[in-house]
Amino acid sequence: MAGGASLVAFVMLLLPFFASSDDPQYEACAPSDCGNGPSISYPFWMDVSPDFCGYPGFKITCAYNVTVMTTISGEEYYVRGIDYKSQTFTIASSKLVEEGCPQHGYSLSLHSPILYYTMENRNISFLFNCSRQIPNSLRGPLHCLDRSDYVVNYSFSESELHRYECKEISVVPVLGTPDFEHPSHGLDGLLKAGFGMGWTASACGPCEISGGRCGYNASTQQFICFCANGRRDDICKGGKALVHNLFLSKFLRVGVSDCCF
Repeated sequence: MAGGASLVAFVMLLLPFFASSDDPQYEACAPSDCGNGPSISYPFWMDVSPDFCGYPGFKITCAYNVTVMTTISGEEYYVRGIDYKSQTFTIASSKLVEEGCPQHGYSLSLHSPILYYTMENRNISFLFNCSRQIPNSLRGPLHCLDRSDYVVNYSFSESELHRYECKEISVVPVLGTPDFEHPSHGLDGLLKAGFGMGWTASACGPCEISGGRCGYNASTQQFICFCANGRRDDICKGGKALVHNLFLSKFLRVGVSDCCF
């Protein structure tokens, strides 16, 4: 037991030293959240944080504990979840969640060189002002649609659009859940659940593991790693990595039996 107590005391003495920070950028980019939503860190950044904490177009605001992503064009999406390991996230258009259906002229505005739609998405097409009736096997009603408007469970081509003499079409991605296979059921739920997106920005993991916090240099348009000691490397020197090495070294000297039992 004496060896285990010594190890704990040794590590506890080290932690305040490595956790302390004199760098304001490091402090400004601490992870945060909106209460009930996912943890927010690079490439996302809170609107109350400096913009160097995340990538352009990944700004997050909190609205009544709801996590909202605002694109560069100003459109808002509710963030349902973020998986930083796979660099994917799920979002839903605030307009679709609140209104139930896309309005005429609706289109997504997620234009970014580092964003892409994930493979599990499927498309729902909304056809407006159609002169010819679409077969029941292809359409699913929604209460917010007019009689001349339809929703179908796959993407229409331009030729099909002309075939049914529809004046307008809006294509909305949704997650490919079992509800997608039944267009007359669950459409409201599908739209509210959102769709999957991924990003290709530099992985933050190595920086975070080394004790740093990731950010973005707008001047060079490059990823940057903010460190507690002010360094600006890809990873931080020391920090958590050094604590880990010292812990492991001490652990091996003390022995497993003395440390843990």
